[in-house]
Amino acid sequence: NSDSQTTLAITSDMSYRDQLTGIRLQLQILRMITSFMDETPEGEYRVVPSNIGVVDSGLNSMIGNYNDKIIERNRMVANSSEANPKVVTVNTELEVGRKSIELSLANLIKVYSLRERELERILKDSRSQIEAIPQQQLEMQQKKLVKLQLNLQIKQMKLQTKLKIILEILLKKLRLIRKLRIL
Repeated sequence: NSDSQTTLAITSDMSYRDQLTGIRLQLQILRMITSFMDETPEGEYRVVPSNIGVVDSGLNSMIGNYNDKIIERNRMVANSSEANPKVVTVNTELEVGRKSIELSLANLIKVYSLRERELERILKDSRSQIEAIPQQQLEMQQKKLVKLQLNLQIKQMKLQTKLKIILEILLKKLRLIRKLRIL
């Protein structure tokens, strides 16, 4: 039973470590995209890195739509000018899209950071449990030993009681025999 508990504790620990690695990878990717967005001045339209391992489909979709709009805008500017009303409309849409991506990045970073801290806490507890397993096994062995000793003492006391009873019976018989000899 303690072996299965040990196996379960170690398996859970490994699973939490894998989750933590995935969370940290997502955080790195999200922070990289955030840095890219921060380094791109407002009014400058650069395609945002995409398909680089972001798990969140909503953010991937926003980035994809944003990048498509940038490509559309660049085609319009190439065939007309920055003053073209259609380009101005797309610029406004791009600013809104950029703000949405930045907000989504910030929210995802918060969520992943919370999950990271939670997993770190779980892993700390898990490590304590794993480290305590040998101690727990030792304590279980000590409890078994104490129970065995108690059982042995109980058996010994029962045996002593039986011997005392037998001895009393023998003494009574001996007294009776002595009395009978005297008579």
